[in-house]
Amino acid sequence: MQRLVDRIRSQHVGNVLIISGLRVKTTLAHAPHVNDPAGPRAPQLVYAVHYPLLTGSLTAEWKRDFGDLAASKPVMVTEWNASSDWQCNPNVPAHAQLLLDYLSAHHIGIVGFAFDHPHTIVKNWKHVPTTYDNFHCGRQYHGGPGELLFRYFARASAASGG
Repeated sequence: MQRLVDRIRSQHVGNVLIISGLRVKTTLAHAPHVNDPAGPRAPQLVYAVHYPLLTGSLTAEWKRDFGDLAASKPVMVTEWNASSDWQCNPNVPAHAQLLLDYLSAHHIGIVGFAFDHPHTIVKNWKHVPTTYDNFHCGRQYHGGPGELLFRYFARASAASGG
C-alpha cells in the first residue's frame, strides 16, 4: 500500500486517498501504517472497512476491526447495508442502531449502500428510504437501514450547525 500511495503522490495528486482494509476490506486490525509523502504533518489518508458485521460480540469486534485504529487515524465505513436478505439475523434493526451509535461516538464516517440501488437504503427510484418496519429475515427486499441512516445524518448535520 505504501508503494501505491508513493506512486500516486509522485503524480502530484493531492486529494484524500482511501486505504482499504484487510481480509476483503472487513478489518483494519494489523493494518500496516502508511505515510503520506505529500503531507506528513497533515496526511490526506483515511482507512476504510466494508460491511461491519452485526453478529457476535459487536463492540469487541468493532473495536478490533476498526475502532482501535480510529483512535489515532481517520477511519470510515464504506458500502454499508444491513437488510433482511443479506447476512441477516433477527437483531439487525437493533444492532444497526448500535453500530451507528458506536461510529458516532468514535468519529467514524459511514457511507450507505446504495442510494442508486433500490431495496438497499432506498425502496425505489423515488428514493423513499427503507425501514425496519415489520422486519423479517429471509424475506427479500423486506427491510433496510435507509430511514435509520437518513436520521443519523440529519442529527449529525443539526449538531454541527449544518
